[in-house]
Amino acid sequence: MKERRCLFKNLKKSINDDISKIKIRIHRFRLSGPYLWSDLDGKIGKLKINEVYNASERMPNYKKNAFVRFKNRNLSVFLNPKEGTLPQCIIELSYPYQKLLSNLQSELPRLKVSFAEYTIDIFFENHKNVKKYFNLIYRYIYFRNQKEMVLHSNKELDDDSRKINAWVFTDKMKLYERGPDKKINKGGYWLLNDVDRIRIELKAKWRDLNSNGLNNLELFLKNPLFTSLLKNRFKFKRFKSSVNNVPSEYDDYYVKDSKGHSGAFQNQYLYLKDRKYVKNISQSIEDVPELLPLYYRILSKIDLREKKWLQKYEEINKDRIIKEKIIKKKTKWEVISLEEAMQMQKDLIANNYS
Repeated sequence: MKERRCLFKNLKKSINDDISKIKIRIHRFRLSGPYLWSDLDGKIGKLKINEVYNASERMPNYKKNAFVRFKNRNLSVFLNPKEGTLPQCIIELSYPYQKLLSNLQSELPRLKVSFAEYTIDIFFENHKNVKKYFNLIYRYIYFRNQKEMVLHSNKELDDDSRKINAWVFTDKMKLYERGPDKKINKGGYWLLNDVDRIRIELKAKWRDLNSNGLNNLELFLKNPLFTSLLKNRFKFKRFKSSVNNVPSEYDDYYVKDSKGHSGAFQNQYLYLKDRKYVKNISQSIEDVPELLPLYYRILSKIDLREKKWLQKYEEINKDRIIKEKIIKKKTKWEVISLEEAMQMQKDLIANNYS
């Protein structure tokens, strides 16, 4: 325990100084719509069929896969659904930017957003720092409203012989050591010598997007709501030292996940909560003071990313915004946003049932 205490105390003190940068982005992005091959081919570029596509390995409900280059991004298009209730096409891409999405919407106005990965990348100067700070974050991170946190690693995190990056999964959240896309291996992993960041990732599915109005591509274009979706998804937590029947901060977290790994606050907390070993256990945990500067630094980056996205939207749509202001001035009709219209509709429905 003395060795563990010393290790984590030192890591908490040094992590902020060892971070080189933090980036907030949208990684993998998926759109769906009622479009056939004939609707897409030529309109967004010349589709090229993927001759080695294996539906059972990638997208089991679609018979055909094609690629196309559109506005400096590679798009993967899935067509010919096996069931009539499914969208006629799925379009996937990585790291979408606003001009690209705006052009896609212009060409294919009936597209809907069905999936988006919101990512927080914490970069370090070398892979050794990635490894040791991943061990720190794995111990303290708490994903709100998530169940078991499963660690996928062929060896213990602090094992000197570990050569491959580690992943942590919950239903909607992911934490993992990562390197550049160009260095990923065919098996979907990175060699530990090639990692340069720790990624915290939200997998925003249809329901998550829909509850925020973001299935609508025009609303997503205006503001993907980085802050609303990411702000309360994670914290760095420990048990209060004054509470009985809980491990102290540097005790062994003995609860194992389905892969046999232990050492995570989240799994220890859920174990004690499910078995009701502690009354009002949610009041028996607290933020880790030494990691609050990191947490607020991440929140600041999220807020800044959203502001920059909004600025870019206004820049791209400057003529449209000016036109709407002119129409409003001439007609005295109030021009409202799609978000406002959706909220007004929700309020109207709620009032009718109250």
